[in-house]
Amino acid sequence: MGQWARMACVGVLAGVAACGSDVASGGIVQPPQSSSQVASVTVTPELAVLYVGDTLRLGVVTREAAGLALTGRVVAWVSAAPAVASVSSSGLVTATGVGSVIVSATSEGATGRVSLTIVR
Repeated sequence: MGQWARMACVGVLAGVAACGSDVASGGIVQPPQSSSQVASVTVTPELAVLYVGDTLRLGVVTREAAGLALTGRVVAWVSAAPAVASVSSSGLVTATGVGSVIVSATSEGATGRVSLTIVR
């Protein structure tokens, strides 16, 4: 290998190291997670009508104060009336009885809600 080729290889390796490549992860550098606090939680759909026995996967978006979406945030799901509709830790609602219920999603102190009506 010529002198210029060796220098080019050293320059490339130094550049990779300076950019923060991680050999253990195959050289893929993951973007850092935003350190912003969750300011709002949006649950979709905002309301729904289900039949007893139906399931519905709820969506959730967490946002910072400036409105930018945040990823990788932990969300806790709660049903105000589990006898009417239960909700899993992943946001899957199961309609268990007739009535109305609010399902909430909370992340870092911010909460979003969906109103569900369960019919026969």
